[in-house]
Amino acid sequence: MTNAQSNTIKTSLVPIVACGIVLGVVVAIVELATTASNYDPYKRIQVGMSRQETITLLRDARVFCGNDLLIGNSDACSFADPWREYRVTFNPGTSRVSSKSFAFRRPPSLIFR
Repeated sequence: MTNAQSNTIKTSLVPIVACGIVLGVVVAIVELATTASNYDPYKRIQVGMSRQETITLLRDARVFCGNDLLIGNSDACSFADPWREYRVTFNPGTSRVSSKSFAFRRPPSLIFR
């Protein structure tokens, strides 16, 4: 193989490798955003849904509110993801969802990470 052929191969590989890296980063970001967010299970919770249905829905989505909710000692479920903080409140008399809310989280500064 001559030096000219070697240079041609190297220069043609650079764009292919760069495209592969960019594609990999994009796929990783999309995958992280969809798996790290708890918004989907939150939006599936409906006002009036029973406590047990809510716990099952969240458990299936791998979202946990703590032991107090599971044993019935709490009338609220709070959970978070990197972008939002969620709260689901239950009516103590009926054990049904009475309200739900979320607030956007302020991303931490790069200095404090």
